[in-house]
Amino acid sequence: MIVNDSRIHRHNGAGIGFRYWASAIRLSGVRLIVRLLDSASSTGDYARSADVYVSSDAAGWTKVASVRASGQQIELASFPTQTARYLKVVNTGSSGNWWSIAEIGVYHRTDPDPDPDPGAPLVRDSWSATASNESPWPNDALGHILDGDTSSRYSSGTGQYDGMWIQVDMALPQTFSKVELDSGSSRDDYARNADIYVSSDGTSWTKVASVVGDGQPVQGASFPAQTARYIKVVNTGSAGNWWSIAEFNVYR
Repeated sequence: MIVNDSRIHRHNGAGIGFRYWASAIRLSGVRLIVRLLDSASSTGDYARSADVYVSSDAAGWTKVASVRASGQQIELASFPTQTARYLKVVNTGSSGNWWSIAEIGVYHRTDPDPDPDPGAPLVRDSWSATASNESPWPNDALGHILDGDTSSRYSSGTGQYDGMWIQVDMALPQTFSKVELDSGSSRDDYARNADIYVSSDGTSWTKVASVVGDGQPVQGASFPAQTARYIKVVNTGSAGNWWSIAEFNVYR
């Protein structure tokens, strides 16, 4: 899986089980931003879901991201830049399929992805967020929408109302055509309705799409490609539920 030949793959020889993990990989202290698993020709043998950990000594591990099972053989996880020597991927799902990995790639944040996945979200390194309302509880912190972990979340701390908003600063202008909000395990805390705005300066805003509150925890809106630095999502509905977002992703 590290020979740069996707025709060769490594598999575990058994069905995928909860907490099965790929061998730790020695990294020589590189900075990490994107983690990729490619099952190549073994298209059904992708990880059903997994957590990504890094370590400097292979003893103390820090979780930095989760991999979501999309049914695709190439799986990506982005996270804030880390400096580490070891990387471990722990499967958190289960399946009768073996777990097969043809290629494993780790990317420096300043290097372009040599084989970008057109369906993958933009890398969110250095992004930041602000909001009109924030819960006082640390577990509901706004930064959770950009941490790559669907088990954490941001929550508004108050019921939804017309005009409630979140804003994301992508640090640099980006070109994109889709925004996705995932309320994670807080399935009922989706935006009842919302409008999506973009801006180059954080002052002048252009509405590009609307999100419909359809009862689903994952809400996406596609629109003609925009180049902007800021995205604002403004709630236009109301509900007694808080507004919770586990992950905020943007796509090309």
